[in-house]
Amino acid sequence: MVDFLSPKNDVVFKLFFGKAQNTELLINFLTAVLEPVEPITSVIVQNPEIPKDSIGNKSIVLDVVAKLQNGQLIDIEMQVDHRSSFRPRILFYLCRLHQSQLKPTEDYRKTKPSVCIAVLAYQETANTNFHSVYEMRERHSHDLFANDLTLHLIELPKIKAFLTRQPDSKNSLLVQWSRFFYAEGPQEVKELAMQNPTFRKAKEALEIIQGDPKAQELARMRDDAKIFYDMDIQASFEQGEAKGEAKGEGKAILKMHNKGMTVEQISEILDLEVVFVQRTIDSQGKVD
Repeated sequence: MVDFLSPKNDVVFKLFFGKAQNTELLINFLTAVLEPVEPITSVIVQNPEIPKDSIGNKSIVLDVVAKLQNGQLIDIEMQVDHRSSFRPRILFYLCRLHQSQLKPTEDYRKTKPSVCIAVLAYQETANTNFHSVYEMRERHSHDLFANDLTLHLIELPKIKAFLTRQPDSKNSLLVQWSRFFYAEGPQEVKELAMQNPTFRKAKEALEIIQGDPKAQELARMRDDAKIFYDMDIQASFEQGEAKGEAKGEGKAILKMHNKGMTVEQISEILDLEVVFVQRTIDSQGKVD
């Protein structure tokens, strides 16, 4: 028996949606998230490969860029851990995706709406929605300015509470996809497969990945990279913490970050390790 490969592992996530034979599953997932007016009839993954230097580098995001039949681009990614850089990064990715549609001299009106879907294995927002949709709207009237940029956040840890509040939603396709990605073992995947033919196919696709020694090794290396990354951050944090506490810098770091200063700027001004500054921000958040 091989170990269960969690769909939350971003390598597994990319292998799952990046394979051409899983196009039907990708269309099903996108339909569940986007609820399009017109059916999605085809999709092409533009970056199915996994770069060799990405496995051991936790700063590299293993996203899936999908192009629909109408030319619309959708960026999909799995984010396992909270990082303070997530929000500015995801906005940058979305804007870059939108900009990539046009060559320098082309008409702006040729652009199609761009969408980013972030599946999160942690809680990013304070609201109770497991699926949040962010658009460009007027603050008071909520009028939509344009549908060119849309961000979907799917926060997997909120699924259980959501189903407690709304048990009739258990057959919702997006709820089922969220349960699939958040599954902790094969039994949960098996239960979904028994309820919906789509997830029988998803289970089979996951088992194919799980049975591939190369995929198992990539997933293991990715998990190891995360462990070692966290260990390095913790060690550097502990070393810098004493220095930071001795100078009373912790609160200063948070205030400077709250004013919009970058980690690098704070590090240079306060003469502290970058990893200590980053960890302080990640662990405590902003202060007024």
